[in-house]
Amino acid sequence: MRNYTADFALGEEIVQETWLGVLRGVERFEGRSSLRTWMFRILINRARSMTARESRVAGGGSLHHEDDSDADDFFPEGHPKAGKWREPVSAWPDPERLMLSGELQEHIDRAVAELPEAQREVVSLRDVEGVPTTEACEVLSISENAFRVRLHRARTHIRRRLAGYLDHD
Repeated sequence: MRNYTADFALGEEIVQETWLGVLRGVERFEGRSSLRTWMFRILINRARSMTARESRVAGGGSLHHEDDSDADDFFPEGHPKAGKWREPVSAWPDPERLMLSGELQEHIDRAVAELPEAQREVVSLRDVEGVPTTEACEVLSISENAFRVRLHRARTHIRRRLAGYLDHD
């Protein structure tokens, strides 16, 4: 849940509301999708509505906007290496040491929390929960192309944040 809200209490409330929704609606489940997809859809809807409600109550709003500012980081269309990173990742410190210390996870969590909601949802479903792309698209009611774009932007942001941290370790 921490990928949908940084507020632990709100995350717990979202999970509880999701389970209540599942229990209340299980008799109406028609089997047009997998049970897992149906449950994720309920979770996403609850998370969206409850975080939106909380941001209205707190007077907050999203300051994030999707853009294509990362275009210079990749080889251009038509280049033999189109879509690949121009610069390789520099020599980062030992990832095992970083993971054991918990530092890296904190930086990953912060980078994910900074993402716009649409990007946070796709990276959470695909990279955290391991939901297959077609199923995640069904859960979010978006096309595979939209999913790929959001996932690419999310991963690019996370990579940049980690590069900034790891290059200065």
